[in-house]
Amino acid sequence: MADKSDELFEKVRSSKNGKELADYLKGKLNAEQSKRLKSLLGDENAVKRLLNTPRAKEIMKKITEEGNGQHK
Repeated sequence: MADKSDELFEKVRSSKNGKELADYLKGKLNAEQSKRLKSLLGDENAVKRLLNTPRAKEIMKKITEEGNGQHK
């Protein structure tokens, strides 16, 4: 069974533009989660910390590999 991060990864990968991804997130996040996400994205240091987590690095690796045609 895929977890929520795998579902989000797939949506990010398949989205053709930022609006499509934003619309997807609107449907998945409640008001408090949306507020927290906006706050996080507005804080450069928080974004850097998030992107340096093991899970974020794993997701970025998948995105990079698929972008280079290196499908597993």
